[in-house]
Amino acid sequence: MNTELQKIQKDTEEWLENFIEKPNTAFGGLEICPFAKHARTNKKITFRIGKHPYHDLVEHCKTGNEGYDVFIYAYDPTEWDTDAFHEMVYKANDENLADHDMISLPDHPHSLERVNGVILNQGTYAYNMIAPLTALMQKNTWKRYSEEELIHEQVFKNHH
Repeated sequence: MNTELQKIQKDTEEWLENFIEKPNTAFGGLEICPFAKHARTNKKITFRIGKHPYHDLVEHCKTGNEGYDVFIYAYDPTEWDTDAFHEMVYKANDENLADHDMISLPDHPHSLERVNGVILNQGTYAYNMIAPLTALMQKNTWKRYSEEELIHEQVFKNHH
């Protein structure tokens, strides 16, 4: 694993362990993401350095998550306009990933994701975080995500 990818993985795992997995009063004492700890501690998260947010996701559909619960593509956020980054991810979700029971949750540090007054962004990298759509839907985790992602979740319900 190259040094850059190792740093991305270390930074991301620290964010998950020290913030996303911790109970938060803004979420009724629940952790922000109920899947994060299990996936991290069971080594079911994998990382790649992304090349292009849309094309990475389209190609990802060919192989899926390769046995991982979460598959993360990380990008240098200075290379991608926030709005364009999100639009590419949502386009890939709508046109490709939904048909393969996957969804990518984007995170871009220049677009603050605030839910219940809490900023959720990792803050350093732009991410495509890909997870199985049905698993997220069964756990009803969507109440913890931003309004923008809720809109796209509704698209998936209508799509299937």
